[in-house]
Amino acid sequence: MSLRDKILAVTNDTPSELVSVPEWGVEVLVKGFSLGAKDDFLTSVYDSETKKSDIKAFTVGVLIGCAYDPETEERLFTEADIPTLKQKSAAAIQHIVDVGSRISGLTDDAIEVAGKKSSSMANEEPDS
Repeated sequence: MSLRDKILAVTNDTPSELVSVPEWGVEVLVKGFSLGAKDDFLTSVYDSETKKSDIKAFTVGVLIGCAYDPETEERLFTEADIPTLKQKSAAAIQHIVDVGSRISGLTDDAIEVAGKKSSSMANEEPDS
């Protein structure tokens, strides 16, 4: 089997970590984004007018996209939970967002590059 085939045959290579959230007295399974999910996420939080990421959308997006129930491995939150989540401890949420960002490769450089790609694609003419 070639190296390429070995890599493509791996079915679960997305990192995850169990994160203690002392403010809530629970542990949350934090799963990293796949490449496709990361690209979609970065595109969704980039504001082409300001040429910056929307920090509100970034925080809640990582929380919703990366937080899972450790027992069922189902997502914990949806967009419908945003109003309630905004009332929760910022420190508690930041525990999850920090780990989700790190294991998903959401560095400042990655966000900036994604924003530049997103804005250049918005200026492209569609193929006829």
